[in-house]
Amino acid sequence: MKACVVDASVVAAAFFQEQHGDAAASLLAGKRELHAPDLILAEVANVIWKRCGRGEIGEDEACQMMADVLRLPLRITPCANLVDPALELAIRTRRTVYDCLYLALAVRTRSVMYTSDKRLANALADGPLDKHVAWIGALDENQGRARSYRKTTSPSPRECDKCGSRSARRISRSIRLPRARPWSCWR
Repeated sequence: MKACVVDASVVAAAFFQEQHGDAAASLLAGKRELHAPDLILAEVANVIWKRCGRGEIGEDEACQMMADVLRLPLRITPCANLVDPALELAIRTRRTVYDCLYLALAVRTRSVMYTSDKRLANALADGPLDKHVAWIGALDENQGRARSYRKTTSPSPRECDKCGSRSARRISRSIRLPRARPWSCWR
């Protein structure tokens, strides 16, 4: 089974009605071994919290989404195991340590880090780490691997097909998740 690293932007794109959400959901539901640093849980929870605060989703849906995130088949690596190489990468690439935690994991697992952050992918596209970074928009849906691309502009966000709003879309309908863990939101 081929491994890959997914960052928080890929999970958010799959859970919410965002550009390339279908490609992100396909990646998460596919047969690849998915890796991520434990930072992904805090980052995705923060996205869910922001969407809830803006009124895009309700509190119950936010709690259910977080439960769904916790059930994703991710192999989580503690950030403590990645922080030294991540800092070195951040200094060399002038990218954030947060982004470089994912990148360090991709280098360690000899895999590709998928991101929906086009600026990050473009910034690393012409350097020695190019083989470890792929923009989710370049994912070839037919073959499940990234097509080559070079610096292009990001398309505009996609609206909901049913109502025209930028509301949340539940990933649990498109991805087979394991049984739910007992989890409740603090109110």
